[in-house]
Amino acid sequence: MHKKYDLLVDKGFKQRELMDKMIFLQQLHPAHQKYKGDYFQEWDYRQRVIHDRIWAPYFTVHQAKGANGGLWPKDLTHGNSKNPGMINHVYNLMTGYHYNPPFGHDVPEGKYFNPYFDHMIIGMPPQLYDGMIEYEDGTPASAPQMAHDVSEYLMFLSRDRVPDTKVIIWHCLIVATIFYFISYFYTKYHFVNILSQRFEVYAVKNGGYKKFREKMYKTNKIPGNLHSQFS
Repeated sequence: MHKKYDLLVDKGFKQRELMDKMIFLQQLHPAHQKYKGDYFQEWDYRQRVIHDRIWAPYFTVHQAKGANGGLWPKDLTHGNSKNPGMINHVYNLMTGYHYNPPFGHDVPEGKYFNPYFDHMIIGMPPQLYDGMIEYEDGTPASAPQMAHDVSEYLMFLSRDRVPDTKVIIWHCLIVATIFYFISYFYTKYHFVNILSQRFEVYAVKNGGYKKFREKMYKTNKIPGNLHSQFS
């Protein structure tokens, strides 16, 4: 829900192809926003466009929970990049339904056992089956193949700003390198007389330091006409 459809331009579709396919998507309500409790009845629905965000088909959190057995489907914008398994997280989750629960591990009714999910109990039923779709290039539509495509797609979405981040980091490094030498030579030749000041006090014999201290810090003199004491 944090990414936009136009990320797929020049990746999976040409711009015109993607615009033509948008008419088959669910229409969007003007108040259809993430994390919104209730949406406003203001205007009519409109067709989605390629610069819309990839919002879920549910208008509210309550509608999402009602359609998924009381559970709110998690956002997968960073589902791969922010999990310990990285790109393997979604792949293992989508293909991990064939395991049998261990002895003594009860699976509640309406739930499923998946060792790659938290506590190994998941409410989402298996989503991928062999032969669900047809690939244009004739690739066998097996469940592992489709899970691989889904996990690669989610990884691409979660890392779409990495190239921009690399450019910004390189800009910062180049600027910092240039200004480091400027700062070094400026400090060396301009501030050298300020940063190298040293105040020395010599220990003189025969009580000379006491005289020096009285003369230097004026400890035996009245510091000015304080509070007009002599007027």
